[in-house]
Amino acid sequence: MDPLLPLTPHAVSVTAPLKPYHGRTEAAPADQEPLVVIDNIPLRLWDLRRVPPTVMMHDEAMNAYISLLVRREATWAAVDQRPLRFHFFNTFFFTTLTSGRDEAYNYESAARWSRDIDFKKYETVLIPINVANIHWLLAVVHPQRRVVDTYDSLGSASDWMLQCIVQWGQDDARTYGHPRGRWRKHKVRCRKQDNGKDCGVFVLKRMDHISRGIAPERMTGSMNYYRRRIAAELLAMTLL
Repeated sequence: MDPLLPLTPHAVSVTAPLKPYHGRTEAAPADQEPLVVIDNIPLRLWDLRRVPPTVMMHDEAMNAYISLLVRREATWAAVDQRPLRFHFFNTFFFTTLTSGRDEAYNYESAARWSRDIDFKKYETVLIPINVANIHWLLAVVHPQRRVVDTYDSLGSASDWMLQCIVQWGQDDARTYGHPRGRWRKHKVRCRKQDNGKDCGVFVLKRMDHISRGIAPERMTGSMNYYRRRIAAELLAMTLL
């Protein structure tokens, strides 16, 4: 499937009126009704105004889109009569994994996220990471090969973050009785952002492309195109 499939006229029309959110001083209206609800995540007009250009995406829109990726993988697996290949964590997993005492790695703090899930059964586990509330990057774990790839549109992923993901993989393998072995870390060369706001878009479309088997170098569309596509998909509650 073409990752640059043109937006439909309807998608263009419904996303054109969205005006960007301008800073923390503009609070979310408490009485604003949701436009859509995706897996118990209500998206209001205020939330979708965090999707247009010049604005950094926030958790609600990110997690709603990740829910659409989960749905698509489940649908494809059912149609092809195959096991699930991809597991998508939401934006809170890594924060929880590292939010214990002194903000250090704590496997137990995130245990509920992985309870009853044997990640060794998946080809790929995708973990969006929020860095100090100012940047998003993506960790991609290949449990069967013991490999952790990171995609960072600023190139700022710290070794500490990578080591936390590796440690989680090792602890999870021990929990489920899998053979231990050496894990490898790899910072993947990928397209870089040219501003301070597009990181969330890079993460969501990278998750989309990886789960569709699309190579990193094929991410060639404009950020405005990707943002409008994400907004249209959220409003339609399905991936186009």
